[in-house]
Amino acid sequence: MGTDTKVRVANRSDIEGIVELQKHIYYEYNRDAPFFAWQCFENVNPSILIVAQQGTSIVGTFGIQKIKTTDNLYGGQISWIIIAKDKRRRGLFAKMGDLALEGMPGLDFIFIFANKEAIFPCEKVLGMKFIGKLSQLISKNTFSGIHPESCLEPVTVKTKFNEFPCYKNETTFLRTERYRQWRYAHSTAHKYFKVSIPSGEYAIIKLFNEKRSSPTIGDIVDFECDLLDIPRLQHLFHAASFELRNMGATSITTWAVPGSKLRCVLEEMGFAQSDYYSSLGVRVFHQKDSHLYDFNTWHLVQSDASNY
Repeated sequence: MGTDTKVRVANRSDIEGIVELQKHIYYEYNRDAPFFAWQCFENVNPSILIVAQQGTSIVGTFGIQKIKTTDNLYGGQISWIIIAKDKRRRGLFAKMGDLALEGMPGLDFIFIFANKEAIFPCEKVLGMKFIGKLSQLISKNTFSGIHPESCLEPVTVKTKFNEFPCYKNETTFLRTERYRQWRYAHSTAHKYFKVSIPSGEYAIIKLFNEKRSSPTIGDIVDFECDLLDIPRLQHLFHAASFELRNMGATSITTWAVPGSKLRCVLEEMGFAQSDYYSSLGVRVFHQKDSHLYDFNTWHLVQSDASNY
């Protein structure tokens, strides 16, 4: 790392430089200034963003979001990691990570949904263990022409998000109504829709390539349903898939942890594992929480990652 590189807490005036940096690394996501303002400075979860600045340029970012689990633990989601290609392997990752962790006290564990490039530095620098792969499950089935009974509405600031807690022996995140309002109604990246079934359970869906070249991908990014109620899970995911087809999706994707009942339900519906995946990395700070290293205890949805 050059002696003229300064590592510090970010502020809104850094957004333009952050956007310029990510254009060269993750150009396919097309993340603009409103996205970084929403994610990093208007987040309903406590968050911190660290930047590395060289001269007038931002050459690195490293963030943490503090998220509560349904079993009252606090996880720090490692987020917004971007390092200029010519600045890698110079200690920036470690220096930014140390400052971010110092600025985010009270964590029981840290975690990340990592791409292949992020695994090694997270293992070496942060001491994380990568416990499993979250493959993108994809379906190209047309399903039945019969419309499963459901209601479709665009997500707005008036949308209600009731909770149906049933996560016994499962580790998942507390997706409160306040969080979902921020995550979906205020998103600058995507337009989301809520699909509800008569019993009250619902899924959150979106189209991914609706403004780009085909094919158009439909994502089922979040849902509320008893994970042990197979008939309702089937109804809900059939309804979400039907609505996405009607919206123009040629394929539909979602997440489910391998070996879970949800994964079995989705596979029976025709969802299959694709080549694309994220790896879940975890590091616990207390021995009593070592169960978090067991991938089978987790329930995760696509929108736990910011790019969905």
